[in-house]
Amino acid sequence: MKSIIYFLIFFFIGIFIYNIQKFSIEPMCIVPEPKGGNKNYEACQQATIEKNNSRLNILEKTFTDLMGKLKTQSKQHDLNQKNLKKNKTTIKKMNTAVSGGDVDVSGACDKYPESC
Repeated sequence: MKSIIYFLIFFFIGIFIYNIQKFSIEPMCIVPEPKGGNKNYEACQQATIEKNNSRLNILEKTFTDLMGKLKTQSKQHDLNQKNLKKNKTTIKKMNTAVSGGDVDVSGACDKYPESC
């Protein structure tokens, strides 16, 4: 029973270390050792910079697309607000007409003089 517990402890420690190594924010760059014996960290840095630039380009494109959609939604919202105000005034006029109140027909007389 102890051996199973020890095995599970080592197993979970191994998974934890693997996840730290694999999914850390800035993982270490593993560069194959060249023939001269010195590791070339500039190549690693250059590869990382290129990868980050490609990710940045994707993010900028996504951000531009989202800003375009936001502007479209803003225009649609403004149009809806204007139509909402217009509908409210129309509903008030209809309610006064239904309740028998005075209705302003000056606009109708201007458009259709024969109705007056």
